[in-house]
Amino acid sequence: MPLRGVIDGAEIISCLLGDQDWLDLKLRTRKRTKIPTLPCGHPAVCKTSSLGTKFFAHVRGTAHANCPTPESPRHILLKGLVVQAAVALGWSATPEAIGDGWRADVLLEHENRRLAVEIQWT
Repeated sequence: MPLRGVIDGAEIISCLLGDQDWLDLKLRTRKRTKIPTLPCGHPAVCKTSSLGTKFFAHVRGTAHANCPTPESPRHILLKGLVVQAAVALGWSATPEAIGDGWRADVLLEHENRRLAVEIQWT
């Protein structure tokens, strides 16, 4: 479940929004005044997991085989915590980053250093 969405051409990282901003965005998307899309280009809805993590999800029936598969609430919670901690430390953090032949849960960058973080919950 993606933490990244695009609204009006601007990328939004859900776990970095304050609670009121997220509630306002959810309301606007329900009223269809704002329609977020996912990095795969499909329309999205704003949701909050059972653990309180803000995330974007495919509008029902729009996902296809190349789209990321759903993740557990714990997985998206940990991805969000990595993003929040990295940003607090001055790093840039890109959740669900995709490169040439690779995909990272979170890609961290700081002073010409790159670090891919993969969450494994077992």
